[in-house]
Amino acid sequence: MDGDSRRRRLYESAHGQRVRRSLKKHQEVRPYFEEIFVMDNQGANVCMSDKTSDYWQGDEDKFTESYKGGSGAVHLSDVKFDESFPSYTVQVSVPVKDAERQ
Repeated sequence: MDGDSRRRRLYESAHGQRVRRSLKKHQEVRPYFEEIFVMDNQGANVCMSDKTSDYWQGDEDKFTESYKGGSGAVHLSDVKFDESFPSYTVQVSVPVKDAERQ
């Protein structure tokens, strides 16, 4: 691995930790958020408040309905009982776009 690649990986790791800390702060202030995660444009998790049960969300409504082929939309799931928490949950998915790419 060359020096540029190492520096990039260190930057991405540090940046990811800052984002994770920010997500955790949101959870502390809003304890009704069981988990928060950020996905890329393919549906892969890039940052999580806590480890999720799966890495790729690309085939799930939380991704497909909020990504909408790049146009973006807010998506609210139906209420479901989630065994992993255990409680009734609603997934809220909100696109986060790069203002320079719009």
